[in-house]
Amino acid sequence: MAKRFLFLSGECGAVSERDRRNSRRYLMSLGAWALSYVGCAWLVTGERLTIGPVAIAVALLPSILAVMAVLAFVHYLKHADEMQRLIELQALALAVLAGFVIWPGLSLLGALGVDVDPVSEFQPMVMIAAYAIGSAWSRRQFL
Repeated sequence: MAKRFLFLSGECGAVSERDRRNSRRYLMSLGAWALSYVGCAWLVTGERLTIGPVAIAVALLPSILAVMAVLAFVHYLKHADEMQRLIELQALALAVLAGFVIWPGLSLLGALGVDVDPVSEFQPMVMIAAYAIGSAWSRRQFL
C-alpha cells in the first residue's frame, strides 16, 4: 500500500513502504559515513593518533562505511519503481557533475602551489549537497 510523505518543501507523491525502508537504510548509512568521515578526519589531522594498526583502522573506517552506503543505494535502486529510479539517477548525475567540476580545479590549483587541502576535504560534502538538491528538484519536477 502506497503512503504519502513530505520531502523538503511539501508533498511529493506516493512511495511504497519498501522504498521508504530502503531509502531510510541508505540515508542512515550515508549519515554514518559522514559522521565517521568528520570524526576520523578530526582524529587524523589533529595528530591525535600515531602510526599503527589503530590509526590505519581509523583512517579506513570511512571507506568501509562508504562501501556500505553504496551497497545500500544499489539495493534501494534495484528495488525502486521506475519513477524513483529516474529521480535518484538524476540526483546522482548532478552529484557526479559537481564532483567533476570541483576535482580538476582543486587538483590544478594544488599543482600550482595553492593550499587547497582544507577545501578539498569538502568535495564529498559538496557532492552530497548537490545530490540532495538534485533529488529535491527531480521530485518536484516529476511528482
